[in-house]
Amino acid sequence: MVVTVIMVININARKSPIEGVSKKIYAQGMQYLEDMNAEAVKEEVAEFISDNPDVKMNEIAGRLTDISFKLDLGKRPTDSELAFNEAVNKIWEVTCVCHAQEALLETITKDMDSDSVQIASLIYKDIISEQKDKLQDAVDALESAEDLEDLNSVCEEADTIFTASKNDK
Repeated sequence: MVVTVIMVININARKSPIEGVSKKIYAQGMQYLEDMNAEAVKEEVAEFISDNPDVKMNEIAGRLTDISFKLDLGKRPTDSELAFNEAVNKIWEVTCVCHAQEALLETITKDMDSDSVQIASLIYKDIISEQKDKLQDAVDALESAEDLEDLNSVCEEADTIFTASKNDK
């Protein structure tokens, strides 16, 4: 009986809160979500925007190959691990676009000192803030996900936010 209890404790210690996702992959994904908003990432996105002014907003995440949030899924990932990876990467795309929008907005407001630019800047900051709130909702949903269905829902939510962010010009 003691051996059984120890085995159950060991099995539960290796589990993540999401069914079918290993604790290692879950921890790696959660760390990536935290790292996405680090100042170093924001600065790298801003530098990329500055160095590549012709890149369209909806292509920025795909073009930022130096900042990668691909999880190490191993040789035989479960469907849940694949969905978890997809959710983390979709959230990265939206985060990247938000960072890029902020960088562009900062550049524009520095270069053009007019009342109309400043007013437009305030309006656009509100739009970016709204996107960030929705993005935080997606992160919260990912953190509370329990199974594959929840993960797929997070992917859809992040896709919706990404599509909306592309349309906000």
